[in-house]
Amino acid sequence: MKKSYIIIFVFFICISSINSNANETPLTKLEDDLLKYVIESMQSSVVDYYKYDDQIKLFEHLNHINSAITSLSYAMVLSPDGKIIAHNDILKLSSKVNDEATKKVLDNRDESYVLIQNLKLDNRDVLEISLPVYSVEPRKYLGAVRLGIYLN
Repeated sequence: MKKSYIIIFVFFICISSINSNANETPLTKLEDDLLKYVIESMQSSVVDYYKYDDQIKLFEHLNHINSAITSLSYAMVLSPDGKIIAHNDILKLSSKVNDEATKKVLDNRDESYVLIQNLKLDNRDVLEISLPVYSVEPRKYLGAVRLGIYLN
């Protein structure tokens, strides 16, 4: 539990610095590393979900993020075909997304590359951060994790 709070704290610090200058300057190496660390923690929850069928832990992780970041637009986990298997908005669970941003997310299979997209959602600017998720053994593509943060 303590590890979750540390992750959320680090993420909050990172998001605060991004909110102030996301559109003017590229992410610094530190910001990029912190974001990757937070997304990787979500990846770990997704792997556990598939390995141990532990959906509760996955939703707890999303709820921690949702309650810690006031500017959160969404936190979700996608299956390889774009079906939402976890979302901070429970009403979106099991729906399928197939827009251009989602296609980019699902096409990114490089675990070392944090995909960052500037999007519009409900006439607001959203910074989206995503990474693919793979199982450990056997190595298999499981989908992707996505975080969207309102910038205005």
